[in-house]
Amino acid sequence: MTKGKITLLGTTVITFIGLFFEGEYRSFLFSVGVTGFVGCSTNMLAIRMLFERVYLIPHKKKFPLPYSGILELQKEKLALVIGKVIVQRLISPEILLKMMKTTDFKMTIHSILENKLEVMSQDPKVIQNVIHKLHHTFQIFIESSFFHDHLQQSIYQHLGNVGSLLTASRTFRNKETITPYLQNEIKNILENMCTDHQFTKHVHNMIQTIPIQITLPHKNNVFHIYTEEFLQQIIINLDLQQVITHEIQQFQPGEMSKLIQRITADNLGWLEVWGGILGIVVGALFWILEKLI
Repeated sequence: MTKGKITLLGTTVITFIGLFFEGEYRSFLFSVGVTGFVGCSTNMLAIRMLFERVYLIPHKKKFPLPYSGILELQKEKLALVIGKVIVQRLISPEILLKMMKTTDFKMTIHSILENKLEVMSQDPKVIQNVIHKLHHTFQIFIESSFFHDHLQQSIYQHLGNVGSLLTASRTFRNKETITPYLQNEIKNILENMCTDHQFTKHVHNMIQTIPIQITLPHKNNVFHIYTEEFLQQIIINLDLQQVITHEIQQFQPGEMSKLIQRITADNLGWLEVWGGILGIVVGALFWILEKLI
């Protein structure tokens, strides 16, 4: 049972006890009991209207009381205000950038990266993906006109008189046939290399050294520097207020009200209690004034 309901029960009991008395005792108990009940119940109604729609015919949800459910009705405005306050007072870009410069933050980020890279370096799928990317990149480069032209130019420059010996071969009738032949041979070599066990092992060992590299002293570690610069750019360019406002606006109907109720439940309960107490005090004062007049 909530604090408000206990207060309502208490004021009802006071009013009921008044039935067993006569004269001034009855009028006094009735006065403080009724005003206490009214004070508590109106506070309970006001708090309920703050969080949800209240209807004159509840079971049919007809005739809602004006301005009830104000939190849901004003959710868009509340989201804007909350987002603005949080960014200005709690997690502004300036505050986050200042936090990034602390030793604890740097150690945390580097520890997370080190652990993630350690796991990735042991994953066979990651190794195969790296080999596939290398093979694909090599293949595109070898088949490019840039590689073809430079290979051909190199052949022209370095074969010299040796080129006359090659012309005797059916394979190389002229210098132009050498270039595509070598280009294709290099491509085949790279394809065989990428499927070779020793090459796979070498790539694996190379990936395993990545976590070790990021454990080097910060001032000498380019990886650390670029990581911090990357995070700084994210913070500077990220519109935190828009993100927070958008997330709050996406709350399901009643979700914001329930969240605030959970946070403020104890304090709101005491508001109901104080409504009853003040009602009792006002009732007692009116009873005294009535007797004095």
